[in-house]
Amino acid sequence: MINIFALIFWFGFPLVLTIMGYWGTQRFSWDDNRQPVAVIVLILGIIFLGTTLIVIPANRCEVVSDCQKFKATKEFCETKTYMTETERFALAQKAVEQNQWLAKAQYWRRNLIFSIFWPEEVDTLKMIK
Repeated sequence: MINIFALIFWFGFPLVLTIMGYWGTQRFSWDDNRQPVAVIVLILGIIFLGTTLIVIPANRCEVVSDCQKFKATKEFCETKTYMTETERFALAQKAVEQNQWLAKAQYWRRNLIFSIFWPEEVDTLKMIK
């Protein structure tokens, strides 16, 4: 489930900025010193909202890709039986890297504000042994 607080933070704040800026541009005239501020607020709101709409789906797609990579590495580690010392060392190193990524992903998934960037699939993954 997506965190409601994160949705409000990432979409609500830019949306409120955009609405306030639009309202300010309609309410004040250029003779008043407040309309340039309203235009700046409107532009910032649009930039923040556009960035949010681009970054969140792109990041979630990348994390889903990393989850698939993690699953493939875990499956390979579990099915590989005979290895040389060099292969075993390289595989252990790759497993450590993937476990570090998983620990970081699960930490940020539990974070109140940044949980929206990480899909729920991250919570179901288990460390490579």
